[in-house]
Amino acid sequence: MEDSFEKKVKAYLPYVIVIAVVYLFLPAILVFTGQDQHPTFLTEIIYIGVFPLTALICSLIFTVKHKNEFFMALIAPIMYIPSMFLYGNIRDNVVTTLIYLVSYFICGFLGIVLGDILKGKGKNKNNAKTQTEDRSSIYQKKRQTASHVSRRAREEHVRQDRYASLGSEKYDDSDPSTTAEDIDEILREIHDRQSRQ
Repeated sequence: MEDSFEKKVKAYLPYVIVIAVVYLFLPAILVFTGQDQHPTFLTEIIYIGVFPLTALICSLIFTVKHKNEFFMALIAPIMYIPSMFLYGNIRDNVVTTLIYLVSYFICGFLGIVLGDILKGKGKNKNNAKTQTEDRSSIYQKKRQTASHVSRRAREEHVRQDRYASLGSEKYDDSDPSTTAEDIDEILREIHDRQSRQ
């Protein structure tokens, strides 16, 4: 039980750290530059651009690497809650802050969905590759079997020609093995032919 919990914590930890750094420390730039009092272009970039993208990308990468976990969509909104109290966003405009909170959750959820789609495509490619390899191995086996059968057929044909050229009518198709008596008889026939010439 503890081992699986440790694995989950290790899986989540890098993404939680990235989201925490972005959501808790990036707005500090606004405070130090004095732009936290009045919304500016930099404020909009952080709250409308960087935060949602961070939630989306972290959820997407986590889902592709590990598995579909709903908790991943909650990390960004959870990290935004202390941020909104630390930097006073909740005091400025409650409705806007709640919209941000919901939008970060939606971005995290979209990341999970996109990660699932990408993971599914990767599995389909692997399955197609495996099927292609299976087909090629089956084709190679068929070719080897066909060449083996054709080689045996050629050997059989050569054996039939040899018996026919010797004038022997005693070719037995059912038993391809040659006994010592058969060899003696063939040699006698050859000797008789040579003596007639």
